Amino acid sequence: MAIKSFKRYEKKYLLTGEQYEKLIPRLLEYMKMDDHCVNNSYSIYNIYYDTDDNSVIRHSISKPYYKEKLRLRSYKIPQSPSDKVFLELKKKINKIVNKRRAIITLEEAYNFLEFGERPKCTDFITEQVINEIEYYLSHTKVNPTIYIGYNRIAFFGKEDKDFRLTIDSKIITRREDLFLESGCHGTDILKPNGYAVIFTIILCAVMIILDSLNFAMPKSKAMVLKITVPEDLNFEGVFDEILNTNTTSWNMVKVRTRDFGALYELNYSIHLKNDVNQKKFIDSLRVRNGNLNISLTSCGSEDKIFN
Repeated sequence: MAIKSFKRYEKKYLLTGEQYEKLIPRLLEYMKMDDHCVNNSYSIYNIYYDTDDNSVIRHSISKPYYKEKLRLRSYKIPQSPSDKVFLELKKKINKIVNKRRAIITLEEAYNFLEFGERPKCTDFITEQVINEIEYYLSHTKVNPTIYIGYNRIAFFGKEDKDFRLTIDSKIITRREDLFLESGCHGTDILKPNGYAVIFTIILCAVMIILDSLNFAMPKSKAMVLKITVPEDLNFEGVFDEILNTNTTSWNMVKVRTRDFGALYELNYSIHLKNDVNQKKFIDSLRVRNGNLNISLTSCGSEDKIFN
């Protein structure tokens, strides 16, 4: 099953051809090549989305505490509208990368991004990711902006499977003909025999649906809701509609800053309606808080914590 959600730390470096040749033998002492590396590498093709004034990339290079970007990715050049692609919302929160992706057809991706037509979701995780991307699109008006394709060699640690290293080469980019099916053509942005290396440590691999734990049983008692949001998210009224729909009453009782002002923690006293599914309620909030921490606590004890 393809991983649809995970968190990780990343470090990136540039290598010369000479450094690359010296690095590979040492790597193979401690790491092994990814099974996807047929003929020692595989290809990745991306379309990145940005606003007309390039606010997404400008915000990203300012090195903020929180940032996010949207891309359409494929591991082969699509030959048909029905070919599968990956629509990904990549977030970085205090140096931790959180990637959320939905596997849909190329046609569904184009129709969703251009016309707002939701793709068919066959499972809960895909539906949740689409909800988050739909919300991102509602407040960030983006268009296809740049194509980036490259060859990748990937390694995993022999002892620590969560340690991953990738080496990218032949990085091709263009700002026109922004369609995955158009193939990999454009300008090579690396110097001859140049390589880009990414070290990652995976923190959490897959979202787990906890239906087997009676997670979605309705509650009628008073509860405390805590929502963490990044400092650059204007939280004024952003959750009101969800709270009005799912509770009989609610009240914000406290707001405090965390991490030297980089985060806000919002504290609510709420009464959930009897027929509200807690899982769906939390998921609707996750869409709007940048996928940061949410906790829902019953009076006297904490039932669930969502991260």
